[in-house]
Amino acid sequence: MTDEPTPEPTAAKYDPQAQLERAQATIFSIMSGGDLSAETLQLSNEFTDATVERVKQRLRRPKG
Repeated sequence: MTDEPTPEPTAAKYDPQAQLERAQATIFSIMSGGDLSAETLQLSNEFTDATVERVKQRLRRPKG
């Protein structure tokens, strides 16, 4: 066992520009004949997963 500190997890960075580009790509895909339900569900799941990961990382941060 070592006395080295456990590395702090890196926070998932919120990138509003990337989120906007992803949303626009989804809209264009739907307008080009893509499956509305599948595209919106995938976009929603990606957003939710990223948000949950950021919250988990924030809760893991040591206090003090």
